[in-house]
Amino acid sequence: MKKSVVILFASSLGMLGALSEAAYAGNCQDAAELAKKLVEAANKVCTQAGGRFKNCDPKKIDAAVSQVDYWVKWWNSTVGNTAAKLGPRSLAYNATDKGTILNPGVRTWISLEPSAGRAKLAIKALDGKAGMEVSYCALNSDGRIDFLGTDTAGGGQSPPVRELTEEQVGGKFILVKMDGIGGALKKYEYEIILNGTPVR
Repeated sequence: MKKSVVILFASSLGMLGALSEAAYAGNCQDAAELAKKLVEAANKVCTQAGGRFKNCDPKKIDAAVSQVDYWVKWWNSTVGNTAAKLGPRSLAYNATDKGTILNPGVRTWISLEPSAGRAKLAIKALDGKAGMEVSYCALNSDGRIDFLGTDTAGGGQSPPVRELTEEQVGGKFILVKMDGIGGALKKYEYEIILNGTPVR
């Protein structure tokens, strides 16, 4: 995961303890507090034009990079971390990452920079007998959450590649919520990649 992409918004990750119990795949409305914190953080480093984030200041972003790793580790080590309750992961642009869901588990991935335009999200099953329901959402610069759709994949299967239009995600954060399905203690191992361009 590239340091230049896994930016700031560190303080937002540290404020999300309440979400671990409420997280579930679906319309993403349970992430309203997360959206609020991300918008607050983005407003500190980005200007806005036409209701969209624009021109995020690389100097301000890079200055906070070292805090991001700290907050991600803090979340996953402090907030009830078990195999079934996993903290959010930062979703880099154009870099493959991997994860595992152990049922009944939920995983949240979020781009910590807004998308500059259209994007493509691909999830590939690697191993395990569990299935997965994936919800795609976008967080607007005013804090609204747009639900973009849901895909379901059975054990050992990959969900279809999700094409996200500029209208759907341009100037917005991309949120991916995964909910394991298909039996307790079954796992779903996968890799995930978000192809697109972050606002800079």
